[in-house]
Amino acid sequence: MKFRAIILFLFLFAIQAAGQSGSQSTETPPQNSDVKILSKPNARHPDEMACAQGTVRLKVAFLATGEIGKIVPVTGLSFLTESAIEAAKKIKFIPKRVNGKNVSIVKSVEYKFGIY
Repeated sequence: MKFRAIILFLFLFAIQAAGQSGSQSTETPPQNSDVKILSKPNARHPDEMACAQGTVRLKVAFLATGEIGKIVPVTGLSFLTESAIEAAKKIKFIPKRVNGKNVSIVKSVEYKFGIY
């Protein structure tokens, strides 16, 4: 009888341990975190302006949905700005979280163009 009780105890313990290890593999997102850039594609130098140098600064809306929203040029040469905007549209990111919810924010993003 004691043997059966020990086997039953070990069986129940193994089931409980298996259930806990399964729940540990699922991570819950943090309650608060800043936007995390996963990839920022390089802006292509326009072929007709291969010798142009400068920095284009953009204000980019990082939406709570995980998409890029409105992009507004702040500074930079006009002929490089379009290339920077096209690259910024392809940024991949994890949205900012506040109190466990994704929120939209606007951040400054820079693209530097130089002679290669």
